[in-house]
Amino acid sequence: MPAPRFVLEDTALEITEATVRPTIAEDPVVYGRNEWLPDASIRLGEPARLRDYNIVPLQLTPVRYNPALGQLTWLRHAEVTITFQGGQIPAARPDPYFEETLATSILNFDAARLG
Repeated sequence: MPAPRFVLEDTALEITEATVRPTIAEDPVVYGRNEWLPDASIRLGEPARLRDYNIVPLQLTPVRYNPALGQLTWLRHAEVTITFQGGQIPAARPDPYFEETLATSILNFDAARLG
């Protein structure tokens, strides 16, 4: 997707909100591809730690675009099964101040808890 590029007016002597205008420029490399972008509608991100929790982001991109064809495709239905298989991990020291935030952000919060 093109990102805004900020262009300074030719006659401007200083950078101000009035002399800079955002423009959208298509990247010819990206828009010349004959492939669906992104390449998958569902993918797993890199495993990470968030405080005392092991997490893996689940990235859903239901709409994809093929620039060469000028076509969109969308995912009408998907079923995702998430399982957590933990190993022997030392007991975590829960952070009561952050628990509520995590509980609303992590899909399988109780299974992701370490220990």
